[in-house]
Amino acid sequence: MTAAPLYFNRDGQEISLDQWTELIEDDGYRVVAQHYLKRRSDSQVGMLSTVWLGLNHTPHRKEKSIFETMLFPKVNDSETHPAYHARYATQQQAVSGHMKSLRSLCDGDALWHSIETDEARVLLANLEGPDGYKERIDEVR
Repeated sequence: MTAAPLYFNRDGQEISLDQWTELIEDDGYRVVAQHYLKRRSDSQVGMLSTVWLGLNHTPHRKEKSIFETMLFPKVNDSETHPAYHARYATQQQAVSGHMKSLRSLCDGDALWHSIETDEARVLLANLEGPDGYKERIDEVR
């Protein structure tokens, strides 16, 4: 019995480990969508990020999971923990899932609202700490 393929490009086609290694380093390829968010109650900054993982995280299932959406809220000045997480098989599902997540987080009287990248950068520049949230966002972007 052959092992299930593990690595896939954004189109869902199988690729080698070497190809995956090269693509995962390319932010332009890896990042599908990102939105900075600000919490209504205390102006805490967060980021909703959807990325191509390329590595199938569910090889035991029929449908692969090679894209992921996560919400990274600012927990404190030096630490972040994902508050929301979803995985997808296709880029179309990932984009749709990202927008659905954004709407559910920001619509109406929701906890968060979307902010422009420049506003987020100003707010994040005020954070301190050796492993501050700004560094984590830049790392994820």
